[in-house]
Amino acid sequence: MTQKSSCRQRWIGPTPYRERAIAWSKRASRAMVRPGLLVALLVVMVPLCVMLLKPSSKASVGIIVNTLSDPFQDASHCSLRGAIISANTGTDTTGGNCPAGTGNDTINFDPSIANGTITLGSTLPAIVNTLTIDGTTENITVSGATAYQVLVVNPGATLDLND
Repeated sequence: MTQKSSCRQRWIGPTPYRERAIAWSKRASRAMVRPGLLVALLVVMVPLCVMLLKPSSKASVGIIVNTLSDPFQDASHCSLRGAIISANTGTDTTGGNCPAGTGNDTINFDPSIANGTITLGSTLPAIVNTLTIDGTTENITVSGATAYQVLVVNPGATLDLND
């Protein structure tokens, strides 16, 4: 019986082996929790980052044509020609008339020019990026006056016309 009690004392009382076993068990538990925590964070953060960093699949609504004149150059008007140039170049090349494009833009028409006609003085610049010209809310006619081609779309570019 003496052997049994000494054997029990070895495992019951604080011994270096037991302390090491407990410490190893705690480390193993933490090691199991850490990957679980990492997976939980990834499940939450990856979709959030993808949504925040993903370029917009919709065209932006940033360029508003507010004159029927072609071309029209003043600080308060944005012509169709100026809007296309801004969309193509990604910069405002019209002296403050039209906001800079993003490469994926929508050109809309101001209600003040509804049911009007834009008569071109020359062919409009070729479309070089993704562009939507949306005339669904305003009835606008673009006329080349039988002398000019109205729109040219370069290879690799996309133009959507909504009327």
